[in-house]
Amino acid sequence: MTDKEMVCSTQKEGVIQWHPRLNVYILDNQDVLILSEVQKLLLPAMQFPLFFLVDGHKTASQILQLRNVQDIQKSGPFHYKMNQFVDDNLLVDSVSSDLYLRPAYDRPQDYDPMDNGVTSKKVIIDGCEVVNLSALSAVSVVDIELMLLRASKVVVAAKKIIQQISFIVIDDFTDPRITDLELDQTFMVIKFSGENVWISPMFSHTEMVLFSRLQ
Repeated sequence: MTDKEMVCSTQKEGVIQWHPRLNVYILDNQDVLILSEVQKLLLPAMQFPLFFLVDGHKTASQILQLRNVQDIQKSGPFHYKMNQFVDDNLLVDSVSSDLYLRPAYDRPQDYDPMDNGVTSKKVIIDGCEVVNLSALSAVSVVDIELMLLRASKVVVAAKKIIQQISFIVIDDFTDPRITDLELDQTFMVIKFSGENVWISPMFSHTEMVLFSRLQ
């Protein structure tokens, strides 16, 4: 791909922004620090100039215009690196970012601290329930319930007892709503969404303070 083709390709993407799963910090020296649950990246301003201007409101060409970059020898590397970040799913256009749904507690305009945000609570087998705090679709939650039901049956068959347990399905282990739940039985916190599946140890309902330390 030529420099000209790279410029056209990136410009067609429209407004660009960092993927919503990423926490992005612009440092005083214009370095860009990117953190996610599985990634830690530092983009030094010397090697990645102009990327501190990516904010979800400007196109690539607008960023270049803002810094009065017109020389193809200077704009070409910027477009090349930007296209690499698009391929790596670090950068997305505004349309693609709309497909990513953050949990309600992480969307200040939607989060009501007086609401514990329980999307659903369903008993899947005697003594076992699924408490959903995630933003997963109803179809995905049903699939999760079926999987946990099968797992519960295996445990019951193996131990010949019914373990009363609440499976709390979340999108982020730091979700503050977890410790606000009123539970009267053993619980386990499970994250199916995101880049990695996380499963906590089992805690008794009196050990919520221990889970808060895990957070």
